[in-house]
Amino acid sequence: MKKQVFAYLQTHWDREWYKPFEEYRIRLVRVLEDIFNKLTAGQINSFYLDGQTVALIDYLELYPEKETFVKNLIKEKKLFIGPFYALTDEFLVNGESLARNLLYGIKYSQKMGMSDFAGYLPDAFGHNACMPMLFELTDIKNALVWRGAGHEKSEFLWKFNNYQVRATLLVEGYFQDYLSKKTAAVRTAKNIEGFLDNISKYNLTENILLPIGADHLGCCDNLKQKISYLNKYLKNYEIKLSTLEEYFNTVTAACGENINTIEGELRDNSRNSILPSCFSSRVYLKQQNASAMWNLGKIAEPLGAICACVFGEKSFHNELQNAWHLLLQNHAHDSICGCSLDSVHRENEMRFEKIEQISQSVLNETLFALERKIKKDEFFALNLSNFKYSGVIRLISNKKLPLQKLRSFKAFPRSISYDIHNIPVQENYKTCYEYALLGKDLKPFALTPLQITPPEKTALKVLPNELENAIIRIKVNKNGSLDIKNKLNGLEFKNLHQIFDIADVGDSYNFSPVMGDKPLKAQFISSKIAQQGKVLCSLELKYTLKIPAGVIANGMKKSTRSKKLLKHDFKLVIELAENSPRLDFKLIFANKAKNHMLKLNFPLPKDITTTLSEDNFGAIKRAFSPEYELEKLLPAPKNVEVSLNTGALQRFVQTQGLCVLTKGLNEYEVYKNNLNITLMRGFGEIAQKSLLTRNTAAGPPLPTPGGQCLREFEQEYALLLTENIDEMFAQADFFYNPVVTMQGFGKKTVLPDLNLHHQSEGVYVHSVKEAQSKDGLIIKIFNYNDVEKKIHIDFGAKEVLETDLLENIVNKKNLADKAVALPPQSIKVFKLIF
Repeated sequence: MKKQVFAYLQTHWDREWYKPFEEYRIRLVRVLEDIFNKLTAGQINSFYLDGQTVALIDYLELYPEKETFVKNLIKEKKLFIGPFYALTDEFLVNGESLARNLLYGIKYSQKMGMSDFAGYLPDAFGHNACMPMLFELTDIKNALVWRGAGHEKSEFLWKFNNYQVRATLLVEGYFQDYLSKKTAAVRTAKNIEGFLDNISKYNLTENILLPIGADHLGCCDNLKQKISYLNKYLKNYEIKLSTLEEYFNTVTAACGENINTIEGELRDNSRNSILPSCFSSRVYLKQQNASAMWNLGKIAEPLGAICACVFGEKSFHNELQNAWHLLLQNHAHDSICGCSLDSVHRENEMRFEKIEQISQSVLNETLFALERKIKKDEFFALNLSNFKYSGVIRLISNKKLPLQKLRSFKAFPRSISYDIHNIPVQENYKTCYEYALLGKDLKPFALTPLQITPPEKTALKVLPNELENAIIRIKVNKNGSLDIKNKLNGLEFKNLHQIFDIADVGDSYNFSPVMGDKPLKAQFISSKIAQQGKVLCSLELKYTLKIPAGVIANGMKKSTRSKKLLKHDFKLVIELAENSPRLDFKLIFANKAKNHMLKLNFPLPKDITTTLSEDNFGAIKRAFSPEYELEKLLPAPKNVEVSLNTGALQRFVQTQGLCVLTKGLNEYEVYKNNLNITLMRGFGEIAQKSLLTRNTAAGPPLPTPGGQCLREFEQEYALLLTENIDEMFAQADFFYNPVVTMQGFGKKTVLPDLNLHHQSEGVYVHSVKEAQSKDGLIIKIFNYNDVEKKIHIDFGAKEVLETDLLENIVNKKNLADKAVALPPQSIKVFKLIF
């Protein structure tokens, strides 16, 4: 009896990759018209538009008159879209981005007539551990994955703590399109027979899932006739045009309980490339992304939502949603991964600029609305973190205040520039000052009046090569490395923070070394006091490093670094605040060289076997082998990508008590006892045909001179000496700065009380936003601990109701003024109605 092959038709649509967006969109129109014509004529039964909605949105933006026609195709289950807004990279974006991607994708799909969804992940470069949770909380029961599952069977249960989804592995990927090739039926049947044999080796049942289609393709002609003809020549298989729904129903019944369970992230590249060096391709994009995600999702949106829902001010919901759509377009995997044409990434930079413009404008508009309610020259702070904040507050004012001044600059005061009845004129362009003052015990999401008085005493001490406060002591060694001690918990590290450089002859997807290459270490030049005060002190260190101008290619094994050396100067500012357990760093340099990688080195007392890094939700523990030696794995065998000893981080990675926090530096490496953070790497092509580390094609060999990153960099990171996960999450927030300040210009202070009551230790408020229905506030809270937590939320709301991630009410019980149990490693979403 022949095995049943369930074939579904699809195209994988990269919105922008080796062509820019508008070029691809013109092709998209032709592809969709081809598909629509075949669906209408009955030549094909159904088609899957790659698990995302943005491609259809892009089409209907040009052809809005086709909306009713498309809706009918979806209603008749001929065209399938969603659940995502855009197919994303799962490691380089935060948890709220993934949740928002599903929210916008499913809501739009439902508006267009879709009702059932599969978690379609055909080409992500590995899969994040939290995806089963997001799928379960959006009522998605089945997922399709490809890269990262290694040699797993075709069906498995994929778990994240108490959440799970049934996953189908696309064993041979999504990109097979034998039926469109002009070859004889017998030869085509033979090719397909062998291809299906490869899939069968991994199958749990006699049912096989076969995607028909590839990147940016329409549907081949005469498909039904071709399949009917081919079935006569297939010995062991029979192909039928089907749907994912039919396949899932059939295979679920056939598998029964005979199915493995996998927990955690999927990053096994033993069968398929996961292209890990995308974590450090075009680092400037990652830095812009980190800033955009924070300013939009953690500052402008929660402030705007609170002002609209709690204070009754104007809603900026539509403007903020527009910014999120722009952000999600940049989160498409070929975009945020940095593996596209230079023109694509120039457009990414422009989108990031637009996101920042919207975020800054919404922030200023809402602060303007609040400052009208504050008496003139009174100052307030609003802590938008869910952790109680004690630390430095950066206050900007056009008044001279008795505080530590950090800088001065010219600007229009907000009271004038955001008043729609005023036009700023030259006389309004005033000198403004940025001050540092100490805030103490600022409650989460609470307004706190600020006392404009300098501290009477300080524990801060600064010398040209030393910094110290009541918690941290740092010494600059003669070679420019750092000795750091936490005086409270006793953790101490020596010779930290060394800048070094190595060759990189890889491409946008994979780092590849020059055999025998030795690291080049930066030479320390000087150290001096940069800032001295009772609130903040800082040192300025200088280093220099002569880096080879490029690489002389002579085959994979014989490439050498150029003998021409280019001098690179590095300025490092190390800042320490009063009572802070954290050291903040700003590294400034201009990259002049090609095909190389710059890293920070943190040598630790013992070999590193595990790391803890912030994931999309919570933190993930990864295991590493101290015996790892990359050169022993090279060159990669045919069709193989070697494993790198690298991992992704959101905002921090910790091992042995050393926690490194970063803003957009998303790649870390473990080598024996060394923790390394990638600062940048340069490459000149999207993809080479083969590398020492990846002996298979990954994309087209198109030139990308912008991938060399010949530009100025200003990078921020921090060091924290702790093993306490609560401190890591809190200090990550404080490092990004969750406090906004206000200077009143009203007649009297009439601010309402504001306080979000909840337990901050062990839980993290991922987002505060206005509901899609605009009738309340939505709050997402994740318990990152391994024990249950009790949380208490009211915000002064009349009703607090539990929802799913799509903001549908799942429990009509009013939870206002009640303690709510939050299970370990789980998320809850609440709707607050005022």
